[in-house]
Amino acid sequence: GLPLVEIMDLPLIIEVKDGGDPPRYLFVERLTEERVVVRLERKNVVFRRADLGDLWNGNVHLLWRDARRLAASLAPGNKGPAVSRLQSLMRELGLFSARVSGVYDDATEDAIGFYQTSKGMTPNGIAGHVTQLLLSNDLPGNRRPALGSRSAAGEQGG
Repeated sequence: GLPLVEIMDLPLIIEVKDGGDPPRYLFVERLTEERVVVRLERKNVVFRRADLGDLWNGNVHLLWRDARRLAASLAPGNKGPAVSRLQSLMRELGLFSARVSGVYDDATEDAIGFYQTSKGMTPNGIAGHVTQLLLSNDLPGNRRPALGSRSAAGEQGG
């Protein structure tokens, strides 16, 4: 849903309802409290956020590069270099003070759960794609496109 999309704060592609097969897609460039800006035929088209539900079928596609090469999902009991990279990332963000061991232990699970709670997620202690993406977004100096941080001034309406 939109709350999770806003937390991830990345431009995205949504599937739209049109009753046809295969699905159709819209590239969402920006999302504000009141407006949605999509890219359509090389122009920005702006419509009311309240109208998004009439278009969107609920499926979303994000383009994100896992620069830390973690894994599809990391959970308690996992071991290895991906867990070490996750622990180092959390340490870099000030979320993890235990020793980087490469073992997804109780301290790692607790730190992930705390982080998930801080982001408004339901904590499960598992570092899945969304949690990893959010951790990556929080890195200082991380340059990336953002969904909600740019001004909507000067856009073409449609």
